[in-house]
Amino acid sequence: MATTKKRAKSSDPVPEWETTRREFLKGATAVTAGALAGAPRARAEGAGATLPTVALGSHRVTRLIVGSNPIYGYSHFNRQYDQHMLEWFTDERIVKLLLDCEKAEINTWQASFNYNMKRQFPKIRGAGCKIQFICLAAGKLDFLKTYIDKVHDLGIAAGISTHNPKIVDTLREKGFANDFYMAGLHYLNRHPEEWMKEIGTLPLGDGFISSDPPKMAEAIRKVDKPALVYKVLAAGRKCESEDQKRKAIAWAYKNIKPIDATIIGLYPRYSDQVTETTKMVREILA
Repeated sequence: MATTKKRAKSSDPVPEWETTRREFLKGATAVTAGALAGAPRARAEGAGATLPTVALGSHRVTRLIVGSNPIYGYSHFNRQYDQHMLEWFTDERIVKLLLDCEKAEINTWQASFNYNMKRQFPKIRGAGCKIQFICLAAGKLDFLKTYIDKVHDLGIAAGISTHNPKIVDTLREKGFANDFYMAGLHYLNRHPEEWMKEIGTLPLGDGFISSDPPKMAEAIRKVDKPALVYKVLAAGRKCESEDQKRKAIAWAYKNIKPIDATIIGLYPRYSDQVTETTKMVREILA
């Protein structure tokens, strides 16, 4: 499965690494597609209710998908915290995280393309991990239809990712042939004039504002295709307590469609976030 988001400028040249990414996508998703046809894994020991799944193209994905921002050092806080994550997430710990996710019944991993994946994917598959993979790739808005057609030619489900609910509305009205959406609950890449209109000033760094999630949730409820929502916990800002985290996750599931799922990054450095989060999601969705 693959998804794309638009580049900042439609005139930007296609970078050389995109060819590498396309070749990687063919190989990585071919393995993934093969794994999808395999027998389902046994329920995690002591897990209680089975983690629910939804359809994504011809596949079934769990309503909780593990994200990748912590793995690749995208903290949305500062460079020091980015480095903190990168230093801890060795290849071996990435493999362990994904194996732990599978054991807890999370069957899908979402990540932006990263050159390190060419080294890491053989280790992930070599360890027996069959987790499904959704690759996020940058793309130009002008070329979305071409991109979707090319991904479909590979036999892969194609999605479109955005932080802007207006783009979801526009694509719905135009009837794009994408199979699913990825939708950020926080609109982080506003232009300066948009920030001035919204809050009357420019944020320092990433701007997380409380009025964003309801707007995106409303947009994705209007589309009849699955949506995978991310920034559910506002990049850790809604994790000051277990109660705050539970409320944020519960709000997301309550305000999206039954055919939608969430993407949540996990950083199990100080606690077993895989078990904690899957247990919470099972209880919320029970």
